[in-house]
Amino acid sequence: MSTSPPELRGVFEAHLLAKTQGTQAVYLRCLQCLASWAESEGLDLTRLQTAELMRFLAEEARHCSSSTIRVRRAAIRAFYASLEEARIINFSPAEKLRLVAFERFSSAGPVAYVTDETIGALREHALKLGPIHSLTICMLHETPASISRIARLSGADFAEGTKRKTYAILGKNAARCAPWPISGQARDAVDALRGGEDDARLISPQTKNPNFNMIRAAVEQTRADADVQTPNLIAALKNAHRRRERELCEQLRIEPRDFLAYRRVLLKDMAPLAT
Repeated sequence: MSTSPPELRGVFEAHLLAKTQGTQAVYLRCLQCLASWAESEGLDLTRLQTAELMRFLAEEARHCSSSTIRVRRAAIRAFYASLEEARIINFSPAEKLRLVAFERFSSAGPVAYVTDETIGALREHALKLGPIHSLTICMLHETPASISRIARLSGADFAEGTKRKTYAILGKNAARCAPWPISGQARDAVDALRGGEDDARLISPQTKNPNFNMIRAAVEQTRADADVQTPNLIAALKNAHRRRERELCEQLRIEPRDFLAYRRVLLKDMAPLAT
């Protein structure tokens, strides 16, 4: 028998008795926000998964500060801990709920968001589908490259740095180019697609114009093959890339506006890919 929302609230209220009245009120408001969101999505609070909770926090980040998101996350973890203690659920989906740098959005509608686990599954399926799929998913996730930029990629857009690490050299012009480290999976895809000339496009090199539809089809096929429900996977992967950038800026203690200048310093150690 399922537990009604008022009963779930009662369990949570009992769990919060040791906390101050102010904390209780804040946490219960957070629960109401989560419950309203779950109802609008047609979801059961007791069956929400980690990925859905991450999506909830991502959508809350449209209009909430980072400190408020931290409180939301703490309240969610406390709520599901109370359900676990009451044996209403067997395992808390909030146990692995990480704090990440969410986007601030001004538009309405669902946020395009995917978890690290989902990205891992996408990369695995893309690898099986072939080098075009593999390169597309990796570039969307690892670099700021757009669909149109991926369609125009050539061997000349890649270089090796120290310790033979591979980079994609991207920018609107030579003065604004910056290196972006790519994974071994992406490098393998580049090697598989390279022809005899470095300036030849890696994808659909025989066509007169870049084949944007081929890239979009590769994304959609990978999404379907991995059974990922996110409708706008391209936007979700770009959002994931931007989160990684912000997290790196925090680790390096540099401002996001200085990040490209930091990356461009690495260009002096770059060399063309070995043939």
